[in-house]
Amino acid sequence: INSRIPVLIQNTEHKAIMSGTNEDSPQLLHLPPKTQLIEGASVITSGHGGIFPYGLPVGKIYRGPDQEWRVKPYVDPKTLVFVRVFDTTSDPRLQKDPAM
Repeated sequence: INSRIPVLIQNTEHKAIMSGTNEDSPQLLHLPPKTQLIEGASVITSGHGGIFPYGLPVGKIYRGPDQEWRVKPYVDPKTLVFVRVFDTTSDPRLQKDPAM
């Protein structure tokens, strides 16, 4: 429920924060006002925050029953068999920019 991941709506310039809700579908927070989104658009990691690199596929967006934008993850966490762990301390591509 406390997860907050910076994401990008693929093929747009729209950035958001994907926030856990303790349900199967996280919310998209902090979208600019009057953002026009299309249901089914892909969500990827934005690379901001230094935790995940740019471009990891996350899921597709849809309008929830509460009319909030939500993400249907590509993976069902109940069926996960393998996970990938990112060690950001050893891979220079995943290092934070010292200027930030």
